[in-house]
Amino acid sequence: MDNLIKCPFCGSDKVSIMPAPKQSDKFYLAGINTETGIVTNHGITVDLISCTHCGSAWLFNKDFKIV
Repeated sequence: MDNLIKCPFCGSDKVSIMPAPKQSDKFYLAGINTETGIVTNHGITVDLISCTHCGSAWLFNKDFKIV
């Protein structure tokens, strides 16, 4: 990842984007209405980033574009 992102847990620059499931290129974090329990039509596309040093993983979206 050109060492642009560092692990927020250990500070290592040994991070990589985890591959999305087959037939997709990103993960989608959907919104949910907690009162009704219904998943909404709104959410955000994210990359799943993992650190090969400490094993942590987190979601990342550099643009914060909600779809």
